[in-house]
Amino acid sequence: MLSQIQTARRILSDADPATRVFIAHGLKGAARNCGASALAQAADELESDPSSEKAAAGLAAELTTLEGILRGEDERRSVGG
Repeated sequence: MLSQIQTARRILSDADPATRVFIAHGLKGAARNCGASALAQAADELESDPSSEKAAAGLAAELTTLEGILRGEDERRSVGG
């Protein structure tokens, strides 16, 4: 999951609107399936307005937040906690 987040963030920064819609749509569905409502909302906003740099930045911020959460979870698992 971490590698997908990193890839999405990297691609989003330079993506054309059609690619942003494609990425945002996929992330929105995945986020809804796992209950990540803030990520789903940010993805929905970018999907609705793929030319918006504000929406792209919002999605990138949510991806960064999720990455931090997942990294923390990985660290807890690696120490047996």
